Amino acid sequence: MRVVPAVGGTKIIAGTEVVEIQREGVTAQVSYVSGIARRRMMQATLEIDGDPFASPSGDEVRFHTFLVYFQNDSADPILFNPSVSRIRTNRELHAYALDYSYLFQVLGQGEKLSMDDVHKITFDQSLTLLPGEKAKKLLVFQSIPGKWSEFILLLSLEKNGVKAVDMSVPFRKVYLEEGD
Repeated sequence: MRVVPAVGGTKIIAGTEVVEIQREGVTAQVSYVSGIARRRMMQATLEIDGDPFASPSGDEVRFHTFLVYFQNDSADPILFNPSVSRIRTNRELHAYALDYSYLFQVLGQGEKLSMDDVHKITFDQSLTLLPGEKAKKLLVFQSIPGKWSEFILLLSLEKNGVKAVDMSVPFRKVYLEEGD
């Protein structure tokens, strides 16, 4: 099983499908990353060989991970609070992005990463992007239980303390072979 964008006009960057959204001077690029792509990011960013988000072979997916890139080309600072980001499935199941304390438990204990390392690779706490600034990190969710075939990733950003920019990206399951 693979999770892919369920929207036209995706770009392929380094073998990964990327959805680009532009709203009110903010650009977001979102891709679902797993397996080799996620492991390569861990190697490039932290120089670790493992993937703390990987599921044991044959097991259900433990985490949904998205590589999210923001660029603020507006004239105002933009606040991204990952804790209000969520996934909503076609069966009305919801999952919220994991916060710093949970991520540190998974990454810090399992991979022996420092708090700085966890912060370096994940959106784990609120982040303000000043005009012209960029950020690129993983946004992590626990697996969504139950039967679903599609979900929407919902992102909200604030400008001057008011919700200003809502972004949503639809994804769907694709089965590669029978039994997958």
